[in-house]
Amino acid sequence: MPLNLDPVSLLGIILSATIGIVALGVWFQSREKMPLFVSIGFWLFCGSFAIAGFESFPGQMGAVLISRMFGFISILLALFFYLGEVRKQNILLLERNECLKSEIAIRSKAEEAMKLSERQLTDIINFLPDATFAIDLSGNVIAWNHAIEEMTGIHSDQIIGKGNYEYSLPFYGKRCPVLIDLVLNEDQEAKKAYPSITKTGGKMISETYIPVLSGGKGAYLWLIASPLYDTNGTLIGAVESIRDITEWKESEDKNKRALAEKDVLLKEIHHRVKNNLQVISALIELQIHYMKDANSINTLRDSQNRIRTMAIIHETLYRAKDLARVEFPTYIKKLVDTLFDSYNVNDESISVVYRIEPIDLDVDTAIHCGLIINELVSNSFKHAFPDNREGKISIEFYQRDETYFLNYWDNGIGIPEGIDFETTESLGLKLVNLLVTEQLEGTISMIRDQGTRFNMTIPVRQGSTRKDQNKSG
Repeated sequence: MPLNLDPVSLLGIILSATIGIVALGVWFQSREKMPLFVSIGFWLFCGSFAIAGFESFPGQMGAVLISRMFGFISILLALFFYLGEVRKQNILLLERNECLKSEIAIRSKAEEAMKLSERQLTDIINFLPDATFAIDLSGNVIAWNHAIEEMTGIHSDQIIGKGNYEYSLPFYGKRCPVLIDLVLNEDQEAKKAYPSITKTGGKMISETYIPVLSGGKGAYLWLIASPLYDTNGTLIGAVESIRDITEWKESEDKNKRALAEKDVLLKEIHHRVKNNLQVISALIELQIHYMKDANSINTLRDSQNRIRTMAIIHETLYRAKDLARVEFPTYIKKLVDTLFDSYNVNDESISVVYRIEPIDLDVDTAIHCGLIINELVSNSFKHAFPDNREGKISIEFYQRDETYFLNYWDNGIGIPEGIDFETTESLGLKLVNLLVTEQLEGTISMIRDQGTRFNMTIPVRQGSTRKDQNKSG
């Protein structure tokens, strides 16, 4: 069947083949975008022109009409499909547009909330009396209150929003990490700029001296830096408050100098009192050498020992670091050693057992207790061990709650039954009773138990301290 190669038929053949091949290729690449019937429709519609190019054959016109009809219908279906897809895409774009609007609104609200939070933070910080500033996680200044403006001479407009350690320049003259940065990142090198840092939870506290502040006079600063959180508990930065403690430091230094001068003065007073008491003791000793009466000698000797008891206190305080308290165990042992020398008693024949807790007594209590022990030891040396007999003395001193217990015992011949220590004419025992009950407001009892025992209780006064909690019975 020969071809009718008129131009229209030839063009139909070429278009049919080309569009059909392209349409099938597009369909294979993306079947959702170009369904198969679209390709077939284009192929049938264009193919009708090719059929018309053949010479006449039975049913030729019908084939052309059917081909063009199905092709046209397929194209119409493709058009409807395309319009449907366009509608879907429009709906999808509208939905995405709504989501984008919602996200923009949420972000705008968040930004507004952040700006409001920053304004509130600035308002709060501005009311603080201490110089205060805050930074975000990037190290940019987000708050700079009025107090720090006065301290540094830099207005908030000049520094808000700036980073790269801009806030360190007014203090150190260079860009470097400061205490607020250590809250967010503990830089060991930056820590060296501070003499000491106390960390409590997330807070950091320190002191430093800045020589460029106060017009070049320098200032001592107390610093505290802590993390900064938003209302949701999310870390958003850090805040630092700075207090000028120069006046307090100067006052503290002045008080320290005054206390040091006072200590020197008190030491000098104790030294002079001790020397004066030693002079009195030496005068009594000189007087004893010129006396013949034994009773008079004993009386002066007792007075001399009482003076020495007080002199030892002043000597101890002169050598001590603490001028308000006396280290009682050391004091008592030195006092008893002095009495051994005074009465010329051999320490090999009479032994002393000490059970004294390590307690620092206030001066008044120590003097009174020293005088009590002086009288009791002197009484033992003079009367408890006649004819150089051997013996033992026990001295106990300990604390229970708010009461001191002073117990004295010797295993000598004992005080005769007919003598009442509370009414006796003996000056020594009268003095012991007076010191315990009147001066120290305590109690005293005497027990004749293989010698003589005195049990005394004394209320604890302010100024006395225990060095440990060990209790001896």
